[in-house]
Amino acid sequence: MKTLLEAMQWRAAVKKFISEPLKKDQMDLLLEAVRLAPSSFGLQPVKVIVVTNSEVLLKLRAAGYNQAQISEASALFVFTVETGLDDVFVDRFITSTSETRGVPVEALTDYSNMMKESLASRTPEQRIAWAANQAYLSLGVLITSAAVEGIDVGPME
Repeated sequence: MKTLLEAMQWRAAVKKFISEPLKKDQMDLLLEAVRLAPSSFGLQPVKVIVVTNSEVLLKLRAAGYNQAQISEASALFVFTVETGLDDVFVDRFITSTSETRGVPVEALTDYSNMMKESLASRTPEQRIAWAANQAYLSLGVLITSAAVEGIDVGPME
C-alpha cells in the first residue's frame, strides 16, 4: 500500500487515458470522498455530475476546446456550484444539520445567523467565487483520493 506522499508523487495530470473504465466500487469511493470533502461553514455548495455517456462526452469535448481527455476518459466529473447562496439555502442546510445531528433547529440559530451575515456581506458575484473555491477543495480531495487508489485523473478548468 502506498503512503499518501508516494501516491501524490505517482500522480500526474493525465493527457491520454488508456486505462479501463472505473469499477463501481472505485466510482463509489471517489464520490464518497467528494461528499466528505471540507467546505467553509460545512455548506457544501458543490454538486458533482458524473458523465459516462460517450455521446455526451463528445459534445462536451466540442464545448471544451476539443480537449481529447474529455471524451477519452471513462468518466468525467463535472463540478458545479450553487449560484443562489442565500438565506433559503442556509435554512435548508440548518434543517438538514438539525435532522442529521439530532439537535433542535433553535440550537443552531447563532450558526445560521453567522452564515447568513457572511453571505449577505458579499455580492452575488463574490458568493459564486466563494462557492467556486469550495469546488476546488472538493476537486483536491477527488485528486488525492484517486492518487491513493491508483486512478489516473486529468483535472481541467
